[in-house]
Amino acid sequence: MKKRIGRILTAALLAGCLAGCSGKGDSSSQEVQTTQVSENEEKIDAESAEEKKLEKVKVGFVISALNEPIMNAYNDYVKQAITDEAEKRGYELEYVTVSSDGDVNREYSNVQDMIGSGCDVIILNAIDNVASLAAVKECHANNVGNIFFCREADESAAGDEVPDATVNMDSYDQGYASTVRMFEYMKEDQIEPKDMIVVMGYENDVNAINRQKGCEDACKEWGVEIATTVSCGQWDPATCLTNLTSALQTYPDSNCLYVPSDSQYSGYSTALQRADKWHKRGEEGHVYIAGTDVFADGFIAIAEGYQESSTENPVWLNAVKAAELALDFAEGKELNGEVFKIQGDTVDQDNYNQIDYLWCLEYSDTDLSQYLK
Repeated sequence: MKKRIGRILTAALLAGCLAGCSGKGDSSSQEVQTTQVSENEEKIDAESAEEKKLEKVKVGFVISALNEPIMNAYNDYVKQAITDEAEKRGYELEYVTVSSDGDVNREYSNVQDMIGSGCDVIILNAIDNVASLAAVKECHANNVGNIFFCREADESAAGDEVPDATVNMDSYDQGYASTVRMFEYMKEDQIEPKDMIVVMGYENDVNAINRQKGCEDACKEWGVEIATTVSCGQWDPATCLTNLTSALQTYPDSNCLYVPSDSQYSGYSTALQRADKWHKRGEEGHVYIAGTDVFADGFIAIAEGYQESSTENPVWLNAVKAAELALDFAEGKELNGEVFKIQGDTVDQDNYNQIDYLWCLEYSDTDLSQYLK
């Protein structure tokens, strides 16, 4: 604005000087001077308008699937966060999102389509920590930014396979913190852990691997031996039910269990019911349970006394950080492949109604407000 005023004053002074030299009676000179000042003002107004014009940025979000509540939260929160961040920075945002429906080939195709449509940055909720690296390479080959969201690339990723940045829940802490809290309750109740069973998440998901490691480390610290580890397949409750049922038959005296996500609730709760082990804490036959992600089912199980703990996936905080990084890249900032891990709260039977934010409270078919009183 100061530059604009300066230009106008300069033009006006020049006009005044020319008018003084030509004399009051030279009307043709006055008309020329007036025209020159008017043209200068129009030019300056045009430059000012150009300066004020919002820059455009196009961001795409490729989500692995929309098959469960937390994925809907991912989809909604990323859109809201990137919209807020673009408005804060003064950008005109074009935002597109698409689901890969759990298909790695479709994921790669979706990334290619977004690159072709002119996306500056693509936020990728990857399906497979190895197979999805091809999509990262495709982004880099076309000078398009890539932010991994709520997933991490495999440790083997190198060079152009490494995402520009990664935002993820601290999945190691999820497994560790939930398991420790379960053992604390067992100690409080003077119950000795016996025949610990661990359900393993999808083996090609780094979050599942991290949670497994966190759970194992907690067991080592507490001197608890894991009797067996069973798989839930590709996050499939039916597979969880089948394999956990078999494990409970092999270890009928088991009294503690870790599950890698409350998304498996229908599988592990049904397996325990069939084994006559689905009882509230304090009741005979109760199995202590450490969960993960704080889905609505897990939240209710904690509130009603069937499950001891679950460490949340801080979806909103992840979305906010991903939005910041996406626009940082668009502005030309070097992200250097940094990985940001955000810890969530551990929800337990003592604090479930006291935590300020939980994504499941907005994405539940059941009214959870009854548990918050």
